[in-house]
Amino acid sequence: MYKLFFGNFPNVDAINAVAVIMAGGSGTRFWPLSTKEHPKQFLQLSGSGKSLIQDTAERLLPLINQNEILVLTGSSLVTQVRDHLPDAMVLAEPEGRNTAPALGLAAIKLLSAGCDKPMLCMAADNLIVGKDEFQAVCRDAIVLAKQDETIITIGIKPTYPETGYGYICKGKYYSPADDLTSTCYKVTAFKEKPNLEIAQEYVASGNYFWNAGMFVMRPSVLLQAIEKFMPELYAGLKQIEELIKKDNENSEKIKEIFVGFEKKSIDFGVLEKAGNVVVFAGEKFRWCDIGSWKSWADLMLEGKENYTNVDAKFIETKNCAVYSDTQDSGKNNIKKRIAIIGLENVVVVDTADGLLVCNPEYAQEVKLISD
Repeated sequence: MYKLFFGNFPNVDAINAVAVIMAGGSGTRFWPLSTKEHPKQFLQLSGSGKSLIQDTAERLLPLINQNEILVLTGSSLVTQVRDHLPDAMVLAEPEGRNTAPALGLAAIKLLSAGCDKPMLCMAADNLIVGKDEFQAVCRDAIVLAKQDETIITIGIKPTYPETGYGYICKGKYYSPADDLTSTCYKVTAFKEKPNLEIAQEYVASGNYFWNAGMFVMRPSVLLQAIEKFMPELYAGLKQIEELIKKDNENSEKIKEIFVGFEKKSIDFGVLEKAGNVVVFAGEKFRWCDIGSWKSWADLMLEGKENYTNVDAKFIETKNCAVYSDTQDSGKNNIKKRIAIIGLENVVVVDTADGLLVCNPEYAQEVKLISD
C-alpha cells in the first residue's frame, strides 16, 4: 500500500523554518553512475565524501535543525532518503507531477500539523561554494518570509551567458521593515531558457539572475497564490488536507487525487503570474546546477589541469576529468588502473555497470543511453 508520510514532526512551536528538499529527480544524464533506482542526489559527486543530498542538508543545519528537514521524493526512493538523512521527515509523492503539486503537498502537510513557519525550498542536487555567504542570504530570506506576505526567490548572479538556465529579471529595490544584510529586489519577470544571443543580452544588462529554483515562503502564502493562479490544484490539495486530518494513512485516496494533478512547475504555474515575488541577490557564493557530466567536470576542473577521484595517471593530457567507483578489479584485490594518454577535453566515468568516455559538449546526450 502506498504511504504518504515517513517520520515524526517536531514540536512545531519550536520551529523557526522548515527546509524542504526536493529529491525526486531521476538523474538520467549521469549514466553509468546514476540509474532510475539510484539517482544522482544519492551520489558522491562533490568531492566531500558525502552524497549531494547530504551536502544539501548539511549546509542548512546552522539554520535548520536536523528534524526540521522535510524531503519531497518519489515513493520508490524513500528508503534511500532515510538511509542518507535518517533524522529527516519524508513526504512521498505517489508520482512525479513537477514542483507546483509537490510544494503544494508539502505546504498542506505542514499546515495540517499547525505549522506556518517559512519553507526554505531547494533541490537536493546543487553544489554551493561559499557556505557562510549562502547561509547569510537564506537567513535573511527566512526573516523576510516571517514578516511579509511575499514569495522569495534566491537568484544567482550570472558569470556567463548560460542557455540551460531560466532567468529572473530584477526591478526596484525592495526594502522590508527589518534591516537585512542581503540585497533584495522586486521581480518584474521570469524568463525561460534563452538562446545564446538573448542570454548574452541578459548578462550584459546586469538586470538578470539565474533562476536557481530556491524559494522561501510560508505555507499559507504559497497556498493563497496556488488558489489564485492554479485553482484546480488548490481544490485537490484541500481534499488531501481533509484526508490528512481525518486519517493520515488514508493514502490510496490521496494518491488518486495527486496523480490527477497537471504536471507544472511552481515557476510557470505561480511565480510568473504573482505580483508579490521578490529576489535576493546571490552574489557572494558560487552555485552550480549539477545537471550533466559537463557541469560536474567544469566545477571539478576549476584551477586544475585534470581531475580524478581515484589514482588515475594522466600523460600528455589536459582538461580531462575521471570518476570511478570501481576500486577492485576482482583479481587478488588489486585496484583497477586508469590511464589517460594524449587526450584533451574528455570525461571518463568507470563503474561496474558501464564505461562512459565522452566529449563534455555532448554530455546531454548521455540520457539517450540511460533511457
